[in-house]
Amino acid sequence: MKNRKKEVLKLFSKKALNILIVTCALITGCSSNTTTKNLEVTAVNLVEQPSKTQLCESIENESERELCTLTAIGYLLQNNALSENDCKVITNVQNQADCFSYLSETSHRLDYCFNINDISLRDSCFGDAKRIFKPETIIESEALCEMFDKANKWLWANQCRLSYVLKHEVLDAKKCDKITYPLAFYNCVKNIAYFNEDASICVKINEKLPFPKNYPPLVFSESGCKYWVENKRSYKGLELK
Repeated sequence: MKNRKKEVLKLFSKKALNILIVTCALITGCSSNTTTKNLEVTAVNLVEQPSKTQLCESIENESERELCTLTAIGYLLQNNALSENDCKVITNVQNQADCFSYLSETSHRLDYCFNINDISLRDSCFGDAKRIFKPETIIESEALCEMFDKANKWLWANQCRLSYVLKHEVLDAKKCDKITYPLAFYNCVKNIAYFNEDASICVKINEKLPFPKNYPPLVFSESGCKYWVENKRSYKGLELK
């Protein structure tokens, strides 16, 4: 079922529509009245009308409603017209989660995932934690980090705050205060000192000492931070950009 959904969402074309009809007839058992032309017209209407995926919700047969929804999402994605409201009106939990996941992926915004109530599906929407550091990932403000806090996603909240500092080249070292993960805190202070071209900011490292025993003190210290800033280079494996 999941693979079928991905196939529908990959590309919306006449060939995809024909596959959809065959799938509908052989697997889900939709009515014989369903035709490629009708499905195509319905999908086009979804783009032209403000209700979009809402139209699919009026279909009583669950299988046909699901196919309509997936087709609508695929068409909207291809036309860069998928919106948050299109996902919110979907009643099927899995389909709604898929919708928000695709919206999050194409818009490069993680906040859309918070619309998903099921924790497992929401985590799937977030994806790998490294995603938050990707250049295309949008972090407009620290409000996103607060959302991770409220969702009890400690590591994500820490990485979000560090990523915000890196993406916006923040100059205020106080922005590191809420970061509790040692490596993230160190990199936060280190980079802010670098952005300011002021190695004296590295003194802030002392606020979190001592670091865990597996953190080499020559590196994870005020002096280690100053060395990095003054030489304008990073130690291999420690830079989280």
